[in-house]
Amino acid sequence: MKNKMKLLFNRILHGLPLVLTAILLSVIMYSLVEPGNPLAALGAEVFFAPDAVTITATKTDTLFNDVDGDFNADPGDTLQYTIVVANSGDTDALNTTLTDLTDDTELTVVAGSLRATPIGRNDTYSVIGNTHITHPVGTGVLANDLDPDGGTFTASCAPCTTANGGTVTLNPDGSFTYSPPAGFTGAYTFTYTVTDNHGLTDTGTVTFNVTNRIWWVDSNAAGVGTGTSLNPFQALSSAQTASGVNDVVFIYNRGATYTGGFAMNNGERLCGHGADLQTCSGLTPPTGTTFPAVSTNPTLTNGAGHVLTLGQNNTIHGVTLGNAGSAANFALFGSNFGTVNIQTVTITTNHGGLSLATGTATATFTSVTSAGGTNNVALSSVNGNLNLGGGALTGASGNAVNIVGGTAAFSTTATITNTSANAVNIQNKTGGTVTFGGAINSVSG
Repeated sequence: MKNKMKLLFNRILHGLPLVLTAILLSVIMYSLVEPGNPLAALGAEVFFAPDAVTITATKTDTLFNDVDGDFNADPGDTLQYTIVVANSGDTDALNTTLTDLTDDTELTVVAGSLRATPIGRNDTYSVIGNTHITHPVGTGVLANDLDPDGGTFTASCAPCTTANGGTVTLNPDGSFTYSPPAGFTGAYTFTYTVTDNHGLTDTGTVTFNVTNRIWWVDSNAAGVGTGTSLNPFQALSSAQTASGVNDVVFIYNRGATYTGGFAMNNGERLCGHGADLQTCSGLTPPTGTTFPAVSTNPTLTNGAGHVLTLGQNNTIHGVTLGNAGSAANFALFGSNFGTVNIQTVTITTNHGGLSLATGTATATFTSVTSAGGTNNVALSSVNGNLNLGGGALTGASGNAVNIVGGTAAFSTTATITNTSANAVNIQNKTGGTVTFGGAINSVSG
């Protein structure tokens, strides 16, 4: 609710001089909240407002046109009257009538001089941290503003800055773009001016409620970047440093491999270009935000360790995990990982495929191909459901598939070949099924 508006009109003095505090007869009817109600210059109503509002009206006057330049209100001079109508209550005032009760026959209203300031109502928009928004005219800052005169109006801000930073570009038609600064969550505000076709103005305040954070990574970025959607990180390691608990990291697939691996924070979600970002992140894009269309998986590798290391309670969608650092490393590694949700993930690695210990997994891989390591697949005290899809499990120095304890339902259609130890070793499993749908070749046992 906007709680103040101004009404202006001019009158010409006749006959005897009149002091500027003279009160005129003029009746103005206007609804403070509903656009399109006419301004009436005649009437005999009394001031009325609903019980739940507090309305005040203050009138001031100025010598608008001093014909003879003597700084006195003389016959033929023009006075301009300004009436400020304010509602200090917390309820909209509908069908409010303002009556100027004093008649003065020495003054004549100048035809066409009655003007009302536009009303700039405050606006609030939802924003995801690090993520650019664009609002067209229909949802811009002028969409809920009005001009009681029925005229046109424009928006401006100079400079267009927010209380806590960020970048705002505001167009005259009220459409705008906003980019929050990297890493911030909280409330940002800026003030804009609405100007009508008579040059009268009002102001409105825009509040951006910035919640959650998506860190954006794009190997095609021009520079190091800041992790925002308009200035993404070029390297995955930058997102590793910047991101925190419960954040989202989105990785574009531009054809290049992301090196150095990634260690996830607790509650963090790693979303690749090969999956739906809304599903992976758990975030609904607010009005003005468009998530990237699903493409193909980006590939992550690490020449010095595990490719992807879990924290606790993670989500991983739409990535391909490639080569790891050594035979002791895995493409996916997690210990005491709480819960993990894995969808649309492919593993194609030169060493161990995945090693999970103590936790609950809901995992559907596209395929898992592992060509080495101590084990191709190692599960210890894992519950939930794991479907590894197809692929090939070969070259392990120990058991190819090693499952100890837990109640997980496990399945794979991969071919399994082992010449050093057992192709499959299952011990102390207390529940859940284990299903193999591919050929199993074991020389040692």
